[in-house]
Amino acid sequence: MKTRRRSCLLVTLAACFLAVVPANAATGRWEPVGPSGGGPTVIAADPQIGARLFAAFPWGPYQHLETLVMRSEDGGTTWQEANHGLEGERIIALAVDPQDTDRLYAVAAKQGCSSDDPGGVYRSDDAGASWHLLATSEDIGGLACSAGLLALSDAVLVGTRDGVARSADGGATWQQIPLSPAPDTLHTLLRDPRDKRVLYAAGWQARFKSRDGGLTWTLLDDPAAHSQQSVRALALAASAPDTLYAFASGFLQSVCWRSRDGGATWEERGAAPGALFLDSASLLVDPRNPETVFVGTDDGLWVSRDGGSTFRRLRRDLPSMTYSRSAYPGVSDLALDAAGRILLASPLGLWSSTAAGFHWEAAALAGVHANPVRFLRFDPFRPRRFVFTSFDTLHETRNGGARTAPLSVPRPGLLQDLAFDPHERDRLFALTRQEQSPPVERLFESRDGGQSWGAPSPVPAGTEALAAPVPGILLAGAGNRILLRDGSGRWWEQLSVVPIDERGGFFFRRFQADPYRPETLFAFGVDRYLHGGEIAVVYCSLDAGQTWRRWEEDVTTLAFAPGQLGAVYFVRGTGIYRRRAAGGTAQRIGGLPPNGWVRWLLIDRSDPQTFYAATDSLGILVSQDRAKTWNPAAPGLPLDGKLRVTALVQDPLNAQRLYATPSSGGLWRLDLPPR
Repeated sequence: MKTRRRSCLLVTLAACFLAVVPANAATGRWEPVGPSGGGPTVIAADPQIGARLFAAFPWGPYQHLETLVMRSEDGGTTWQEANHGLEGERIIALAVDPQDTDRLYAVAAKQGCSSDDPGGVYRSDDAGASWHLLATSEDIGGLACSAGLLALSDAVLVGTRDGVARSADGGATWQQIPLSPAPDTLHTLLRDPRDKRVLYAAGWQARFKSRDGGLTWTLLDDPAAHSQQSVRALALAASAPDTLYAFASGFLQSVCWRSRDGGATWEERGAAPGALFLDSASLLVDPRNPETVFVGTDDGLWVSRDGGSTFRRLRRDLPSMTYSRSAYPGVSDLALDAAGRILLASPLGLWSSTAAGFHWEAAALAGVHANPVRFLRFDPFRPRRFVFTSFDTLHETRNGGARTAPLSVPRPGLLQDLAFDPHERDRLFALTRQEQSPPVERLFESRDGGQSWGAPSPVPAGTEALAAPVPGILLAGAGNRILLRDGSGRWWEQLSVVPIDERGGFFFRRFQADPYRPETLFAFGVDRYLHGGEIAVVYCSLDAGQTWRRWEEDVTTLAFAPGQLGAVYFVRGTGIYRRRAAGGTAQRIGGLPPNGWVRWLLIDRSDPQTFYAATDSLGILVSQDRAKTWNPAAPGLPLDGKLRVTALVQDPLNAQRLYATPSSGGLWRLDLPPR
């Protein structure tokens, strides 16, 4: 049983709190709108069917913990789910059987390696339509946090902590083959295309070769092991199979090694691309030219066209993949398909090249909704228009997401916040942060709705949030301070919070304005302890940010109802409360199930008795009796909606239309039937 499964008790309690939806209730259905996409973490190509691909995409409430395996039959243009039986798993390796291409193998990460499960090897016999567990990590000698996987016509091999696990009967039984010295993590398994019996294996500390299909192995005497370097990736040149490349890293340096005699001898070619963390790397040799080598690191894609002597960064036709210019940097995987295309998987998407990396084409990824959507903002002067980001790209739509168009993104730095000026048409503020030591925040302004941006201006150090409550005033939440910029252009400190634990610190994260009384503002902050733990604190201003007072603690979200000026609804734990912004005591008006942790609360502006709650594990719920009883709002969201939602917004012109951005990715729209 998976360790992340909720207990039966919590499920039973939740069922008691949720009312049953009447059979004749028309609730509508959530549908994806806006751009599709996702960043595969693992890619595998069918060796016989040139257009068939398999990929694992980040998925679920916490994308680093789970993946969704999908299949494409047209080279990456469209995709469908191929994940039944892998729910809740994080897949770290995929391989297709070279004889029976409907048979696939997958390795799931073990507990502790960004996973809550024991890990193991799975098999599908129907091209991913269903999967079943063959062996757990313990059954095959213990998986590491990355594992090589190789499917041969007569065997399947998996890299383990101590060596290789080999099965000659499709995974029914396994032979554990220890290697010496123990590789710690056997992350790569390769085969010679001329002879399936000749295999190579690479771990952090040692490399090995087999001449009998993986039954026995010999240690390769490569110099990387003697120079205290860890080999992060190993690749073989298909057009010259005796040529091997190794990407190795040590203290403050990375090196490319090459062997031209099947690993018997090695030569140091030159300095390899650097990276920030070097936790992993991808290495691929051009299928037609053994002198062309591609290296993918956590800081982008690089190529050498002289056998590894020199490298240069690839940029043409590709998005920026560096830490300084993308919130989703790096390369996840490199692979070849049956047609000889080079496949590049990154957190930003999937690309292919048939021109030795000189030109790249982005895959459409239709049907994939694993793109993180943030900063959903409606234009206050043109409410049919709203903007949002998908990955690092800023988009606009004027028809509810049916069609979108990209806008320019302010540079340098990564977008931290976005705010329309509610008092001046087409004016948009953007806060960016450039990660350096120390980080540098900049404020950009657009006077044409985001089509272009002016020169940046400085903001207080540590700024994370912006608000424009009244004409001529801009607020910044910066660390433990709230500052105000007036018409003079200067910043004035309005509030400075002394943290409970001065060794920890206080940090303002975001502002929220009362939509019916914009001069009433709330600032959300966290009071953090040095050795762990924090308290969520909300401050309130009734005069557009000039004065502030501590308002509530342990509040996750606020909501406002039409016709109730000055009233604020908020969530604490699973309880829903009402309180005046100006003061007074809070009154509990309702609540949610015990595991109904609420991230977003919304009150229907056309019917203040109707509440919507976006929860962590129960999906988006609706109450039509002012938070007393709750039903699922509508079907259609991924994982039956039982995942964290980062934003829930009502269309300003159509009260029957809602938008949601689930943590799994994508922008989703719900059109409710007329009341």
